[in-house]
Amino acid sequence: MNNIVFVGFMGSGKTTLSKVLYNELVKENPDIRLIDTDAYIEEKLSRKISDIFAHEGEAYFRDIETETLRELSDSEKSMIVSCGGGIVERKDNLPILKSIGTVVFANTPIEILWDRVGNDPSRPLSKDKDGFFELYGRRLNLYKEVADVIIDTGNDTVEKCVEKIRRSL
Repeated sequence: MNNIVFVGFMGSGKTTLSKVLYNELVKENPDIRLIDTDAYIEEKLSRKISDIFAHEGEAYFRDIETETLRELSDSEKSMIVSCGGGIVERKDNLPILKSIGTVVFANTPIEILWDRVGNDPSRPLSKDKDGFFELYGRRLNLYKEVADVIIDTGNDTVEKCVEKIRRSL
């Protein structure tokens, strides 16, 4: 099985989709791993991402993110990876994402994303609506550029989205 890598904006359903897909695929491949890059980084550093942003800044966090991707690209185990929303902002990450596996872009309309996660205190970049919309605009083409598969996660159920992903692999 080719690895699967989820990218998309915060609130697009990457984590949920990856968990549901993992629960289906682990029955076929008990050795498959599920990795959420944000959770992986928090565990590795024993700190919350919001704390890292507050004390070391976004650039430091993005360095850790790139380092994490490189670690994952060296793994020989089957995996489903759910990436943080900003992972595409560093152009160097795009070929690394592709080298890990099939990249699935969880695409959700911006208004739905704002309804889901706007002003969420656990998301450092969702505090300001104008900034949120600008950030989405900056990242959208990067998601599309790196994607092998694009799934609309705005209106379908999680199960329908996972079904579409499985058919497209």
